[in-house]
Amino acid sequence: MDSPASPPAAPHPSNCWRGRAHGRIENRNHWRRDATLGEDRLQLSCKSAALVMATLNCRRLALFDHLLIANTRKAMRIYNAHPEQALALLYHPL
Repeated sequence: MDSPASPPAAPHPSNCWRGRAHGRIENRNHWRRDATLGEDRLQLSCKSAALVMATLNCRRLALFDHLLIANTRKAMRIYNAHPEQALALLYHPL
């Protein structure tokens, strides 16, 4: 005879924290990509073009994180006004 099924165990508190931390990271990344880079407004019909834009945006945000740039919008305004500084970042050793 089968024994009755035991109720599911409650999640471990550390797993709950990891889930919330992951959610904060996902929310931060989505906000940065949407609000700062306008990814949700950008409607590309060509999937490969959308993939290229997403990859470039990801690289840009990773570079800003590496350089400890906290204000992405401000950095983009500076680099838009001074493209020579933006190009210098491409040749800057990481």
